[in-house]
Amino acid sequence: MKSGSRPAQDDCPAGFLLPGVKPGPGLAGPAARYALLMGLRGFIHSIELALRQFEKTIGIDRRGRSVWVWLLPPAIGITVAVLSLFMPGLPADFGWVDRIAIAIFGFFTMTAISFIYLVSFDNDPNQSDDAPQPR
Repeated sequence: MKSGSRPAQDDCPAGFLLPGVKPGPGLAGPAARYALLMGLRGFIHSIELALRQFEKTIGIDRRGRSVWVWLLPPAIGITVAVLSLFMPGLPADFGWVDRIAIAIFGFFTMTAISFIYLVSFDNDPNQSDDAPQPR
C-alpha cells in the first residue's frame, strides 16, 4: 500500500465485517447502525423471554404461537384511554379531571376484558394443536 492512498478493502477489517462499505470516515454511520440494531435485537429478545416466563407463570402453553399477542390487551387499553379523552358526546362542561378519570377507568377495564378473552381463547379446546379424539 502506498503512503497517502486509501487502503484496499482487503486491508481493512471493516470490509470483512460490513461488505461493500469502504473504510474511512463514512464507516461511522453503518457501524453505529449495526450496533443499534444488535442492541435492539437483544432488547426484543429479552422482552420475548419475559413474555414466555409470563405464559409459564399463568400456566398457558402456546406451542408454536407468537408471544407478542400479549401486547394486545395493553394496546387496546391505551387506545381506549386516549380515545376516551376526546370522546364526542360528552357535555361541554365536562372537565379534564373527569375525562382523565374515564380514560383511566377505560384503560383498566378494557385491558382486563381483553386479557380475559385472550386467556379463555387459549384454553378453548378448538384452538389446541392436538388431533381430535374419536368418540
